[in-house]
Amino acid sequence: MHTTTTTTTTTTTTTTTSTTTTTATTAATAAAAAAAATTTITTTTSSTTATTTTTTTTTTTTTTTTTTTTTTTTSISFATTTTTYYYYYSTTNTTTTTTTTTTTTTTTTTTTTTTTTTSTTTTTTTTTTTTTTTTTTTTTTISSATTTTTTITTTTTIHSDKKRIQ
Repeated sequence: MHTTTTTTTTTTTTTTTSTTTTTATTAATAAAAAAAATTTITTTTSSTTATTTTTTTTTTTTTTTTTTTTTTTTSISFATTTTTYYYYYSTTNTTTTTTTTTTTTTTTTTTTTTTTTTSTTTTTTTTTTTTTTTTTTTTTTISSATTTTTTITTTTTIHSDKKRIQ
């Protein structure tokens, strides 16, 4: 008997952060001391991190059964001059051995993918950086169990024949 079960679980987590910085610079010239020139620079940094975890578990169970039967028969016959009986003695031993082996193999594969996208925008430029990291872990577990059952059956037959020994 062979049975295989597969289970897959996928989880995705997304996190977004945004930071805005405003810098104002004021410069005064000698010719226009009363008039101030102000330059404003706005910088926005946005970061998005997405993590996807996929776990796949496969379990395979194999069961093997072997049966062996052995039969042994022992016969004894005898008669004496003091009796008119002929005796027949028979013993039959039947040994049945059943061996069942069950093997279970479990394989778990976990894949984690993390993608981080960082975008920096200033007044004049935009810079985007994407980083992807993938980690895969595989674990295999094998377990085996063997059960042996032995049955012995003994049959004894005694037969007497009332017959004069010639």
